Amino acid sequence: MTRKKKLIAAGTVLAFLTYSLLTGGLVVSCTSDFGGQSDIYLAPSLESDIYIDPSRTDLGIIFVGHYYSTSAPYAIRLQLWDDTNSYRSIQIDAVEFTYHDGTRESYPLAWSKELNMDMLGSRPGDARRRWLSETIEDLQIQHADVSIKLSGVLFKTDGNSVPFESSQSFQAESQFDTYTFWHVLANI
Repeated sequence: MTRKKKLIAAGTVLAFLTYSLLTGGLVVSCTSDFGGQSDIYLAPSLESDIYIDPSRTDLGIIFVGHYYSTSAPYAIRLQLWDDTNSYRSIQIDAVEFTYHDGTRESYPLAWSKELNMDMLGSRPGDARRRWLSETIEDLQIQHADVSIKLSGVLFKTDGNSVPFESSQSFQAESQFDTYTFWHVLANI
């Protein structure tokens, strides 16, 4: 190897090391989502929220670069908390999407889940509550402002049932950012 090639190689390695130490690597973030979870009313004494859950891509090589993205396909994540232990399970019979342009898409479902039981303390006799955090997959959700309507039935622990039909609106959001890795760490 000639002296000139050695200097070029050494300069390249030095430049890369300087870049790595100063930036920690470049982070590219490209997100297409719906801005987080929202409360949705399904029944009395039941806390519930709904979230449009995007697919995630997360790739990186430390001190070189990192790529993070969220995009389609999207799923619906439903979370329930029942502090009164009144509800045993949920069944969703239909999901309807109404987009900002008036387009409607309906999906009949046969989705049902049992609520889990959880202790609210660590001592015997502490309160217990029922909860659920599950995803409804295989729905074709467009990345556009949308209102989601859920229709179904909540089954109570006493054998009774409570039908529900409830809607929540979401705004589509897209963002593209680049940061240094040190900047990302400083904001955690």
